[in-house]
Amino acid sequence: MNFFIKKKKYFVEYGLYLLAFFSPFQTRFIFSYGLEGQGLWEYDNISLYAIDILLVLLLSVFCLLSFNKIKDFFIEKGKIPVFVWLLAILDLIVFLSIFVSQNKIVSSYRYVLFLFGIFLFILMVKANFSRLKFFYSLLAGMFFQSILGIFQFFNQHAPSFKIFGISAHRPEDLGTSVVESVDNFGLGTRWLRAYGGMDHPNILGGFLVIGLILTISLFVYSSDKKRQEEKEKKFKNYFVFNYLIYLFLLTALFFTFSRSAWLAFFLSGVILLFLFFIKKKKNDFKILFKILF
Repeated sequence: MNFFIKKKKYFVEYGLYLLAFFSPFQTRFIFSYGLEGQGLWEYDNISLYAIDILLVLLLSVFCLLSFNKIKDFFIEKGKIPVFVWLLAILDLIVFLSIFVSQNKIVSSYRYVLFLFGIFLFILMVKANFSRLKFFYSLLAGMFFQSILGIFQFFNQHAPSFKIFGISAHRPEDLGTSVVESVDNFGLGTRWLRAYGGMDHPNILGGFLVIGLILTISLFVYSSDKKRQEEKEKKFKNYFVFNYLIYLFLLTALFFTFSRSAWLAFFLSGVILLFLFFIKKKKNDFKILFKILF
């Protein structure tokens, strides 16, 4: 019996790592296509994503193993925490919005996804897993997206990969996100922006900014002198790996040509520098300054 419980715990732990890695992928089965006017309307699509199936399996196993932990999330020392009340109010607002929606079926579907988000939050708070491994699993997925985005820009064509849920994009097609320029002969040129596996370059840009901030935090974490003394060789490898991830994510961010994402990354760096400066964390300030500039 203990053997099976241990196996299920491993399933939850490594399932979370897989969920982090596959979170950017858009692999799905579309049950119902949304229509608006003469064409397809993405916002009214009803789909089952591959990561939804994985999440349901993880939640099911976790509920069987750790029901008391879920109970403790909602009731702490005989009282319901304030944030749970706030979460309940938000849930009620989202639920009631179904009844005033023009498309109640789609709204109900979105409400189920909202509930998935709440239970994923509970799973992240209460499950036993390595945060460091989870972050690197997430970064591995981002690393793949960055390579894909860089390839798309230099190839100037984004081929479709049905298994990854990636659509084809060509710069000559109307509606494709491009950067327009004029060559020496006065002719217009359309350059395809990096999509990665996302629906739009701006989405990839925002996703990569999160990855870059996360990588910076790992730089700071791995540069801690005490940790370096304990596992010097291991953290040297981490440092090299972090630089590699940072380089590819930053390059892909540039090729998204998402000005809002560029601005978000710049402001995030300035805010972090300011926080390290006022908290007198000189070593962290120096590391961040070198990374940014």
